[in-house]
Amino acid sequence: SWLNGGLFGVAVPFSAYFGGGLSGSTYFDLIFRVDFPTDTFSVVDATIGTGSRAGAGFSNNNTAGYVVGGGTAATQIDEINKFLYDSETSSVLGTAMPTAYENGCGLANSPTSGYEGGGYPSVATVRVWTFSSDSYAANATNLSAAKNAMAGHSNNGTAGYWSGGQAASDLNVIDKTTFSD
Repeated sequence: SWLNGGLFGVAVPFSAYFGGGLSGSTYFDLIFRVDFPTDTFSVVDATIGTGSRAGAGFSNNNTAGYVVGGGTAATQIDEINKFLYDSETSSVLGTAMPTAYENGCGLANSPTSGYEGGGYPSVATVRVWTFSSDSYAANATNLSAAKNAMAGHSNNGTAGYWSGGQAASDLNVIDKTTFSD
């Protein structure tokens, strides 16, 4: 499905944005907007750096959304895309991911940090992104197992939760990352 992208935020005026995706063998670099009050869907002028699928996403409140990593038919990518909500502009940041992953999961402790956990190839790492400097901080405590394709949930100011996922088989585990930033 072409909606196989990274959902990366909700912003004023009540819209959700997501970037990338895959349809057949075509990888999209488009950024899509869903306006909640009117139930309309559109493509914005900005794009992500590389057409890809399965990037992780997180949002810095009403300021910016991020898509990190992703994959193409050939490889996983290490790029970090930042999308400014007020101007609907996007840029690839100069800082790359420490390792290229796809199918990671993102969540945020806004307005302080974004978190990206797991990824394919399956890893247990939880990476912390600092919004104020747009750079990586030290990694958080690892997940209980190397996995990808999880769902992420935030209790802002307290903790993030990583549920399910895949490794050698489907997982029925919920991991907790206490926010220390």
